Amino acid sequence: MGEIIRISWVFSVIKITQKVNGLLYYLRKLPLIGKKIPGGVFQSYGLKKVLTVLLFIWKVVFSLGAKFFWLGLNYLLVFFIIKLTSGETLRLWPLEPVLLRQGFLFWASWMVLASIFDGIWYSLDNNEVSFMEQFLLPRVRFVRGRILLLNVVETVKYWPAFLVYGGFLDQPLSVLVVGSLCYLLPTVFFMWLGRMIHTKTPSQLRGIGWSIVLVLVLLVGADLWLDTTAIVGTWLLHPISWLVLGALLIFFSYKFLNYSDENDYLIWQVERVHKTAEAVPAAKNAQYLGQGLSMQKKLELDATSNESLSGSQYLNDLLFKRYRRIFTRGLYIRLAVVGVVWLGVIILSLLGFLQQMTEEDLIGLLPLLFFTMYLATFGKIIVQMAFVNCDMSMLYYPFYREASTILSGFMFRFKKTLFYNGSIISGILLIFVTFGLLNPGILSLQFFAVLLLLLFSLAVLFSFHELFIYYLLQPFTSEMEVTNPLYKIISGVFYGIAYANLRIDVTGLSYALLVSAVSLVYIGIGLVLLWKKAPKTFRIKE
Repeated sequence: MGEIIRISWVFSVIKITQKVNGLLYYLRKLPLIGKKIPGGVFQSYGLKKVLTVLLFIWKVVFSLGAKFFWLGLNYLLVFFIIKLTSGETLRLWPLEPVLLRQGFLFWASWMVLASIFDGIWYSLDNNEVSFMEQFLLPRVRFVRGRILLLNVVETVKYWPAFLVYGGFLDQPLSVLVVGSLCYLLPTVFFMWLGRMIHTKTPSQLRGIGWSIVLVLVLLVGADLWLDTTAIVGTWLLHPISWLVLGALLIFFSYKFLNYSDENDYLIWQVERVHKTAEAVPAAKNAQYLGQGLSMQKKLELDATSNESLSGSQYLNDLLFKRYRRIFTRGLYIRLAVVGVVWLGVIILSLLGFLQQMTEEDLIGLLPLLFFTMYLATFGKIIVQMAFVNCDMSMLYYPFYREASTILSGFMFRFKKTLFYNGSIISGILLIFVTFGLLNPGILSLQFFAVLLLLLFSLAVLFSFHELFIYYLLQPFTSEMEVTNPLYKIISGVFYGIAYANLRIDVTGLSYALLVSAVSLVYIGIGLVLLWKKAPKTFRIKE
């Protein structure tokens, strides 16, 4: 065990050091901040050592705090479930022993659920496989020892939370012992069971796993519904259960440690990890270039461009014509969805179900349009198509990176994107117009004026945004990877803004005016930045 502890410690230090290196690398990639971090920071062993120690301390403190959080959360869940179903007063203090026992049983059930997935669908980590192969470590001893060691460590981290929770029950020792056994026993059992059934098909494994989950959920639900005095929780904390749980832990630990086909099982696991690792780059890039790559397979080479065009205009016109059928099909799908909503409005209006709606109700739906356009926009698709099929090759030519060529290509693509996004916006406008005609007197001319401004702004914004950050940052490499963290951050922030619009409670037309104003200012500033910065940033990243 001493050797396993030492090896596991080295493995943990290597993982944390890799995270520190990764953090420093991405910090140096950020604008403004990155320029102030010298390149020699990677050679500073002392700094890395300090950061590694701080990160390790943070992980330990966070892990200890998480244990308190999970126990407390389970108590609160049980508290609200029982109180709300029984109609009792929601009084958190003083803590009730019955609810504390039910909360502890609820936590133990979650541990069993987690162990099902960690055991039946257990998979070696890619870092573990690399570590074993690089240091030529014996698979069986390393994996078995590490599984047991990590679970013992996680159990020990629970001890402070167990003692505090047990203190409220005046049974700190019982909670400590039973909690530790309830954490270790299902882990060892499902690790052993996962090995026994690992040769079954994925669908069979899912069937077994979800069957166990269903039975456990039904048992917990029945206990919360029927066991109002927490008899099961009381039995669980009785000293006799220590012996039962302890005996079961010893039995299944023996079965786990003496599984005869462990070596074949681990070879199977290593092969799975290697196959997954080969697919990881494609999976990572799928979010940013997956659509462009899939479209490439459907390229139509027989399209012809307008002979009156020249330079990048000719290339872009030819590119869009070759993909016209794909874009048209995508547009028809989006318009079909809009059409279903339009027909729904017509039917509901004719049946009189929408006559009670007010203009304020329709104003409250305006933020939904922002998120709808985020989902429906052609901006991201066109960016991926343009890079994979044109820019990845053309950016090596100096003339293609000149300011006039960049702005000309940008505007051509922007107009095409606006055409497709504008078609969707027109369909959305038709829904509101139809509602107004079939339900007269509800919507005012002021509402339609502001709605037109909002829809126009959204069409322009979503046609501009993806192209803008693409031209300004050009985050893709010749290997079709994304190396610029700022591109990922902006993509995430924009999604967050779109999602946040679903949570906004709008009561006036000021929302539409604000969104329109911000969108138009953003586009104006963006065009200036493109003219000044794009010739320096719009190039292939290595």
